[in-house]
Amino acid sequence: MKTLLILTTLIITSGCATTPTPWVNKSEVPSKRIHVVAQPMSQEIGHVKISRDEGFTGGACTTKVSLDGVHQFDIDVNERIMISASQGYHIISIVPNGFCGGGTVETSVDVKGNESRAY
Repeated sequence: MKTLLILTTLIITSGCATTPTPWVNKSEVPSKRIHVVAQPMSQEIGHVKISRDEGFTGGACTTKVSLDGVHQFDIDVNERIMISASQGYHIISIVPNGFCGGGTVETSVDVKGNESRAY
């Protein structure tokens, strides 16, 4: 009985993990959840690729993504998007929407003109 309980716990908790998915296998974020317009590539503009793994963890809620405090889009599990940013350092912030737990997570990104960075 103890072995069955341990096995059941392992199976249930393994379902909570996320699974990395290649960029090409992810769906695009639907336009209804995008709040900014992409800019064309130029020497002064770079692109930041942002994707979310698939899996159960946090899957009930989308995640709000902001660039320098400006809400850019809401991303769901197994989705991807590429946003435009001017050259230089920027702060990417993520916050779970809805009833999902977790707080704000931020990271800095150094955008170079005519380049793409993945996060």
